[in-house]
Amino acid sequence: MNAKLETEIRELTDRFFKGMTTLEEERQLYDFFRQKDIPQDLEPYKDMFLDFSALTLSERETGLLASDTPGTSGQARPEKPQNARCIALKYSLEAAATILLAALIGWGTHTRQERKLAARYEGSYMIVNGVRTDKLTRIRPEIERTLAEAERIEQNLSAEKLIQAAEADILNVIEDEKERERIRQLME
Repeated sequence: MNAKLETEIRELTDRFFKGMTTLEEERQLYDFFRQKDIPQDLEPYKDMFLDFSALTLSERETGLLASDTPGTSGQARPEKPQNARCIALKYSLEAAATILLAALIGWGTHTRQERKLAARYEGSYMIVNGVRTDKLTRIRPEIERTLAEAERIEQNLSAEKLIQAAEADILNVIEDEKERERIRQLME
């Protein structure tokens, strides 16, 4: 094999992977990779370029390749209309389906969250500057802040009750009435 051709093919392959080849250069690559004897370092790319070439072959080229392929006994393979528009349409439809699926998943998640909010905060509303609002997505943060504050107050009251119970236990242990009263005044 010609060293100059190998060098040119390697350069074209690099340009192909960078997306910088023309259609004619790509056809040149496809023709090269259809050969049986390919340098060993380019062998891993052979199947890929053969697949790409199958997508761009004309009807005449498809028939010629099918008759040259061993085991086909000269019969043409069934033709698949795979021109650039079909491929672009296929990928566009796949992209649209993916976007639609993502949108439906997002919508379903949003709807599920709205139902959870409605079940949890049903009937809740806020009055801000004299205007009543019952939109759950707007009042949810306020409700949650209020509930957190109520929980904090409850914990403080529980702690205070615990302290009062401990103080009462200490005072009940003291037998002298005057001493008990003096300590009670100190604790206040």
